[in-house]
Amino acid sequence: MGIFDRWKKHADDDRATTPGGDPLYVHDDIRAYDEVAAIDADRVQLRDAHLARFVGDDWTVLHEIASVGIHLDVYVFPPMGDRDVYLLVTSGMSDRPMAMPPGAEDGRFAELMLALPPYWAGLELDDSADTADRGPLSDERNYWPIRLLKGLARLPHDYETFLSWGHSIPNGDPAEPYAPGVPFTGALIGPPLGLDPDIFELQTPDGPIFYYAVLPLTDAEMELKISTPEGGSLLIDRMIDEDLTMVVDPDRPELA
Repeated sequence: MGIFDRWKKHADDDRATTPGGDPLYVHDDIRAYDEVAAIDADRVQLRDAHLARFVGDDWTVLHEIASVGIHLDVYVFPPMGDRDVYLLVTSGMSDRPMAMPPGAEDGRFAELMLALPPYWAGLELDDSADTADRGPLSDERNYWPIRLLKGLARLPHDYETFLSWGHSIPNGDPAEPYAPGVPFTGALIGPPLGLDPDIFELQTPDGPIFYYAVLPLTDAEMELKISTPEGGSLLIDRMIDEDLTMVVDPDRPELA
């Protein structure tokens, strides 16, 4: 079962909420696209220049061969200088606007990122096709962060919804670990901790593109997040207090 296979939409109850009172979005009926995804070269150029400004222009690309809806690549920035981690950033999520609630249209464009420790297997690569059957990335224990990043980037378009700061997404219902031995069963959309804060927003002629971090959570952290309206902010504050960044570290301290 995939990350989002169990998502259902309460068609007769748009008032569903978490225990903390936040809206609960549960989705069904994946969107059927009637066209092959096209690459918007102008937007790619803007995004590439933005990333080069803040994290450098040395990257390889996990290319997507067959695309519908959006053409979604993942840029892999190797450790460099003071940044001793791999940085993974989507490119293509913002080619389509998300379906935003009334009054929140400024947030309709987004890309996602996460960071991995320098020892993560499979990321010392040349530009190549994004297939999960090559070398160490054939092991789901190495590939799951990439799968998570791509799945979340497609979610708003496939289900005609949106992702924004503070959203949390469980890995199924009931939530399961992303891979064997992994403590994380969900993710929080938050700030790119550890990077220049100005990377967060890219101004374009069509409106801003926001660069959100994907922050994996344990069961206990997800429970804290949904149990109170301040749960997401509390977790981010605790990450800052622990001097944690957006790096995916299965051995980091429990925050709940």
